[in-house]
Amino acid sequence: MTLFLCYTFALRYVSFSSYFRCMAVQRPSTDYMETVQRDINVEMRASLIDGLLRATENKRILLPPETLCMAVNYIDRYLSSISINRQQLQLLGLACMLIAYKHESVKSAIPKVIVLCNITGKTYHKAKIVQMESAVLNHLDFEMSVPTAYYFLAQFICAAKTSNHDHPLQWECLSSYILELSLVEYSMLQYAQPLIAASAAFLARFILSPLEKPWDSKLRGYTLYQPSDLVECVMALHRLYRTGGGPNSTAIRSKYGQSKYFFVATRDCHATIPDEFFQDVSSSSGSLFALDLSAASPDSHLDKMPVFNHTSTLVSTRFQASQVGEEQSIKGEVAPGSGTSKGIKRAAEESVEMEDCSGNRIFYHPCHYLKLAFLKCLGLDSSSETFEQRKQR
Repeated sequence: MTLFLCYTFALRYVSFSSYFRCMAVQRPSTDYMETVQRDINVEMRASLIDGLLRATENKRILLPPETLCMAVNYIDRYLSSISINRQQLQLLGLACMLIAYKHESVKSAIPKVIVLCNITGKTYHKAKIVQMESAVLNHLDFEMSVPTAYYFLAQFICAAKTSNHDHPLQWECLSSYILELSLVEYSMLQYAQPLIAASAAFLARFILSPLEKPWDSKLRGYTLYQPSDLVECVMALHRLYRTGGGPNSTAIRSKYGQSKYFFVATRDCHATIPDEFFQDVSSSSGSLFALDLSAASPDSHLDKMPVFNHTSTLVSTRFQASQVGEEQSIKGEVAPGSGTSKGIKRAAEESVEMEDCSGNRIFYHPCHYLKLAFLKCLGLDSSSETFEQRKQR
């Protein structure tokens, strides 16, 4: 069990660093409906996403949440720079769903193109879908691997399953339901994917156990978010859940209203969330997630693998980046060089930066910390007395 925790401890840095490295390229614009598109609107986008899920459910085609999240990412990234008319929107959705299937699913689970043609009542021929698939792949420069919100949610749930909450399966299904509702809502593009995942887990716990605090030190340590960081996103998801996602989320509500999903779509939710649930929690001193890896010596016996050459913090409440020629703000992202945000304070606790003898900052590969955590558990790291004694021998 200890070795597994060592692995997950290092994996969270792999997950976040992978997301931060690719987010500037693989995230959609937050305002493409206003700046790029002329013939389609927010309601059409929502209807497309819900329609894809409804069509696959009717044809008994399995559409896993991770595949749906990936398809929506492709749709939004394509629409962020290519203006299309409303007649092409469904064609784009089918092509992106086919690409997502090929990327996420095993070969036997990928639907044939002719099946997708039948979904639309043969509105589009096979050649049209293949042509659009090629156009999407070329426009996205074959950058198809992107950590979506579901990717982070799966890790957060796995890390917190040992907590003292009595509804692990219901929590997982309810979190997935809230996450899929957020896919339909265009305004949710303004939030970072890890932030949406953490907020969905927070809200699902509140719905299942309204008298208990949804966030604990384990989730705080693993997600790198304090409850105060989640307030705005949780409130947005709370409003979305209370309204059922609106008229364009009928397929999602129908899916999660089934017994195999524990009827989570029919659960009531309190109208308000107590303010004290958003108070920051302290890290558990006995948790492996609280290990101070930044205290390691730069001349440690462990190999160092620099992967960054700029100064940044792991967590901040905002990220400023340019996308499609516009200055945009993604909430919950990393903020390069931010000296005033709350993330700086937490970065002192969660930092993976070190300095070499010349005073330059060195960023170590996440595998370095996996080895360090493993050796620390065995008492063989460079800071332990056991290691020093063996070195003298």
